[in-house]
Amino acid sequence: LDKVTAVKSHAESLGKELWIQVDGGVSVDTIGQAASAGANTFVAGSSVYAAGMTPQEAISALRLAAEQV
Repeated sequence: LDKVTAVKSHAESLGKELWIQVDGGVSVDTIGQAASAGANTFVAGSSVYAAGMTPQEAISALRLAAEQV
């Protein structure tokens, strides 16, 4: 997440707004940390399709976790 923070900081110093994506390891336990670091786009395959719930429920849980930062 240090790279995400660095990219976010650099973009802000240039007055730019970027979509910063995290791909891999995204779950309800980690998405908040990624969002806090500056990520705003997430790829979450396993945590959506292997979460033991419907994909809609998993996506809702991920969104809620990301918004709690």
